[in-house]
Amino acid sequence: MNDHFVPVAVEGERAWCRFYALDPTDGGLVVAAFLTTAREVGLRLAARLVGNGLVALENGAILKRQQDVEIPLPATEEGPSVARYRPSYVRSAPVHLETEVGYETCVLHRDATMEASPGHWGYLIRLPGEDETGFHRRFLHLWGRVTELPARPEWTSSMWNLGERLGLITPLKTFNCQGWRIDPRRDLPDGAGWGHVLKTLVLTLEQGR
Repeated sequence: MNDHFVPVAVEGERAWCRFYALDPTDGGLVVAAFLTTAREVGLRLAARLVGNGLVALENGAILKRQQDVEIPLPATEEGPSVARYRPSYVRSAPVHLETEVGYETCVLHRDATMEASPGHWGYLIRLPGEDETGFHRRFLHLWGRVTELPARPEWTSSMWNLGERLGLITPLKTFNCQGWRIDPRRDLPDGAGWGHVLKTLVLTLEQGR
């Protein structure tokens, strides 16, 4: 293998990580793709991550399942409010490589899929070669899934820029890919959420008429 793949630091396991992304807060796994010489090795690595095991890489990275998530919400009359949930994962079936030697197996956070849950952190992964149109389309879909708010496609670039500026879009820790965490909150306990972004965009459009 070459420098674009990181060996798995487990004696006896012939496996390499092609790319991965980790949550910026707790380092929990968002996605990892493994290349293995044997199908069973990829399945074992995936089972370890979907469970509560760890996978160590030779670059020092530790891949581990994300722990239970707590997202602070604006206070109610009853006091502080928090959204809590237990993350879940999906894995691909091992895919035979085109070289006919080895397999690729991927483990993916469910909130990085088309089935991301409302009110959860949303995870957007971008691999090299994806065009801007497709990327923006996936961002808008994921954003809509987790925020449950409406937006027009032509707002996408402005939403992204404002979201980054307000800390609603946060870069992930990545290797061989790009990734971002999308905040699902309409309002933050101590700042402006997506509700503010949409109001800003609508006001800008009205002023431009």
